[in-house]
Amino acid sequence: MKKSSTSFTKISFLIFGILLFCSSTFAQSVPDAVLKLTDQIDTNRIKNHVTYLASDALLGRKPGKPGYQKAVDYVIEEYKKLGITPSGENGGFTQKVILRNSKLIKEKTNLTFLMADGSKKNLVFTDEYHLSSKTFKC
Repeated sequence: MKKSSTSFTKISFLIFGILLFCSSTFAQSVPDAVLKLTDQIDTNRIKNHVTYLASDALLGRKPGKPGYQKAVDYVIEEYKKLGITPSGENGGFTQKVILRNSKLIKEKTNLTFLMADGSKKNLVFTDEYHLSSKTFKC
């Protein structure tokens, strides 16, 4: 059943944001007042938001790319519809963030272990170890 009330929509969007950005341990300590509001959440609206933001139409959402800007514009419009007051830079919803990119140069990259006996063990990059910015789960 869809809820058309603005307050229901605000609650749905805010709780969606909380659940999206908090760890699973947060769910174990949700206050009773918040739990009472969960029956007002329109899961279809949340699903529609997630479906759009995860869609191929946003071209991967990589920062600095058109798909990223489309995602930002979408979220800003949804915030405006909910009546959320912007608190970003220049009275908007966003702020500038410096994104850095790095490149490892094999000849200048090293990893040295100091062994218990005081000796050093040097490892050769790409031959004896690899680095990645990706997160791996076991």
